[in-house]
Amino acid sequence: MACLACLSANPIGARAETELLKNPGFEQADVGGINDWDASVPFAVSSSTAVAAAGQRSVRIRSARDDFHPYLGQDVTQFARDQKYRLQYEVRTAKFGQEYCAYVGVWKGTNWLTGVDTPWRQGAEAWQKVAVDFALEGPAAAADRLQVVLQVKGPGTVWFDNVSLQPVVNEQPTAQPLPPFRGSGQFVQIATDRTFRVRGQPFFPIKIWGVRIETEEMLAAVRDFGFNVVTTGHAEALGPAGARLWLDMAEKHGLKVILTTRVEFSDRQAAEFLPGKLERLTAVINAIKTHPALLAFSLADEPAWSGNSLTAFAAGARAIRALDPHHPIYVNHAPRNTIAELRRYNQYADIAGSDIYPVWKDGLDHHSDLPNKTLSVVGDETTKNLAALDPHQPVIQTLQAFSWSDGYGAKDRSGDPFPTHFQLRFMGYDALVCGATGLAYYQDSRYRELRPELKPIIREFYALHDVLAAGPSLPVDRVCAQPGIKLLAKKHRGHLILIAVNRSAQPVEATFDLAGLLPKPPHVLPVLFEKRKLASRSFEFRDRFEPFAVHVYTDCRKETAILRPFVRLRVARQPTVDHQAKHDALVPRQGRNLALASAGAKVFASTELSHMKAHVVNDGDRWGSQWNDATAYEYPDWVALEFPRPTRLNKIAVFTRQTPIFGQWFCEGLRDYDVQIEQDQAWKTIHSVRHSRAFVEVIETEPVLTAKLRLWITATNGAGDYSRVMEIEAYGPD
Repeated sequence: MACLACLSANPIGARAETELLKNPGFEQADVGGINDWDASVPFAVSSSTAVAAAGQRSVRIRSARDDFHPYLGQDVTQFARDQKYRLQYEVRTAKFGQEYCAYVGVWKGTNWLTGVDTPWRQGAEAWQKVAVDFALEGPAAAADRLQVVLQVKGPGTVWFDNVSLQPVVNEQPTAQPLPPFRGSGQFVQIATDRTFRVRGQPFFPIKIWGVRIETEEMLAAVRDFGFNVVTTGHAEALGPAGARLWLDMAEKHGLKVILTTRVEFSDRQAAEFLPGKLERLTAVINAIKTHPALLAFSLADEPAWSGNSLTAFAAGARAIRALDPHHPIYVNHAPRNTIAELRRYNQYADIAGSDIYPVWKDGLDHHSDLPNKTLSVVGDETTKNLAALDPHQPVIQTLQAFSWSDGYGAKDRSGDPFPTHFQLRFMGYDALVCGATGLAYYQDSRYRELRPELKPIIREFYALHDVLAAGPSLPVDRVCAQPGIKLLAKKHRGHLILIAVNRSAQPVEATFDLAGLLPKPPHVLPVLFEKRKLASRSFEFRDRFEPFAVHVYTDCRKETAILRPFVRLRVARQPTVDHQAKHDALVPRQGRNLALASAGAKVFASTELSHMKAHVVNDGDRWGSQWNDATAYEYPDWVALEFPRPTRLNKIAVFTRQTPIFGQWFCEGLRDYDVQIEQDQAWKTIHSVRHSRAFVEVIETEPVLTAKLRLWITATNGAGDYSRVMEIEAYGPD
């Protein structure tokens, strides 16, 4: 094995600047081999076609057999046993769900002792950044050699890039976490039982996010389903006026808003981008912090899994808290990472939770890295996230409201189902009995309307809103001893509500004893939402549970006395403005568009994010799909057209991304870029665009002859994260 540069234990507070792995980005590797990495067989090659950033190579590992899991490895021969280390890397797989492993093997002489981060992970077609912290404990403490290993589970293909192993330094900007959230009776409070109070009233969040909410009709549909919380787009893209518009419209429809800030940087990116982000966020927060529809600030999505800078994360949290101490800070995690890794970020948040989407066509969970591969992994993830918080901090758990096959899902995911009502019901109640005090549903931007399957279960939770938002839960230790049954008991308006969930894959005949919860036997127990009742002459009763079944019992004979009635809001339909026609008029479709694929033009790009491929920028559809680069906060990005022959151009139109929200437009596209042509085998800038917030830029120039046209992008609007282009058109003087 090739030897790594020596690892030395950095003093706490020091910063590791040296690269500890040889050829970690594989830039120096030849196509026919990998320098400084030892391969199990000659199966790994460097690749210039699947790069993590412009000009970089990545390593491709491929296996053609399901019983062959090839690897690359490097040795670590000097290390400190009392030091924590961090393994970071970027990874992309050829298909969604492809399994891979990146870990540290621990050796004593020639014997393999154990490994760190050894579970197989599920990859995606887009580049992902992963960070894993570890320390040598247990059998690993006897190690005299470590080995960094990259591995693919055959058959399949995986690309790795920017692999690093470094001592963990003290990333905390101060020794103290974010001060506990106190809130205000005028705005938002969090009770010691982890429930919410909004303007002094109990509140149970039922959130929808991801799906496009761009019109009043969509807000009305959200409210009609029973949701009471929505999440905005990026606060920076909206700006102060846009954020206020969001909140005004949400309040009109009886909804609360979690404002998205997305403070998500690497350490290197933070130095350049964090000051500007905080300056823009300051303007937005000052404009809306007293708005009655504001519920919380969303700080980041999956920061531990993505390896985001803790220093930047903490700085964002402190800035938000200083600007607005009356609204809590929320962070959503991936269903990955250890409790300790989650705690590093949770110390700068007031609310946490994870997204967990376990419904696949084979019936096994492929989303979480927990050993449980059944539907009850939802509750396990809830328990894990509660353990990563302080005792009084709440979890809002995000549940599956999409099919892995819908829209732009990978071809091999065809047939993955949308969760059934039975599955939706179990997952929601499983999160509740395991401690969640808020629920969220993710249905991403591929959807322009809510899936109707959601309405019955969301209406059910809406009906229970006052019960779920009510004070402390009742003790249930002696209510049911049946293994697999988990309970949540509440008192509301003097009545008992008992939620019972069978978390096992087996049917259960359960016996319940309500002697500790009721002053006298109930005789009749209505089963809510099932149109049946149980009779009992004592405190005990029995009921049957199918696998993953849920029953909700009450001693209240009149259900309307404890269930919240649904009130439909009548909203007048707003006149539709033809925004497409308005913007199409800026660039009349006159003459021959030389950039079209049908005219023979080809497209190339620095990177592509999953389904948002570069070829869509010349498909003739200004309002269809978009190209999205794959490297957040990393510039420059570029997208280029190659014409079939040298072509004379004098007008170029660039259509970037704008989002219409409630009749107004907000730019999430390109801000600073150069329009370049290739001449004499070199790129020449013919026009520069700076500080643009326009959906379309039309560049007119003296006629130029070229075979290639490129956009060289150095800054974007909105969150400053990705480059987005809808269409590029090119016209000649003829």
